[in-house]
Amino acid sequence: VTNGGAGQGAMVAIWRNDLNIDLQLDPAVNLGTNCTSFTQCIGEATEGTLLQVDGFAGDRDEFWTAVVTAQGGLDVGTVAGLAPNTPVAQFFAALTTFENNIPGTGSPILFMNISTGLECPTGNLTADGCVAGPTLSGQVLGGSGLNSNLGAFARSDTDAQKLTVPAPATLALLGIGLLGSALALRRRRV
Repeated sequence: VTNGGAGQGAMVAIWRNDLNIDLQLDPAVNLGTNCTSFTQCIGEATEGTLLQVDGFAGDRDEFWTAVVTAQGGLDVGTVAGLAPNTPVAQFFAALTTFENNIPGTGSPILFMNISTGLECPTGNLTADGCVAGPTLSGQVLGGSGLNSNLGAFARSDTDAQKLTVPAPATLALLGIGLLGSALALRRRRV
């Protein structure tokens, strides 16, 4: 991954905001738009540390689907004029993690059952109902009020989940917590 490019097959790339810049494309909120061009906004959004890249790696269980929920939802002009709370489309995805640099998440990414969200101990890159990456769901919302000069025409709201091997420090804290609980129970019994 170089120069903000996520690579072939990538669908989602997440960067940490190292510069503490809150990108604002809505002129009506707070100080208004703080990017002067779409290129500048993308540049600032990808200026930080790359945390994660997810996409299609050949697992037959990977998918990305979208359903338009608003009349005219395929027309950029219509979407740009819809109120910010108007649902335009819903999307669902299951992807593979290419790169995982998120502090505290540990490594590697575990295979997760895309139906239940539970671990697939024997998961692999075949059609087994499991992916080694996040499952995503979200919606696209109307873009009224966004600065169209920057290329912004819609908002989105996304939730994701994935399973990772806990970092050694996390396991140590869990062990200390369980030991403390056992000691407290033992004192109570004595």
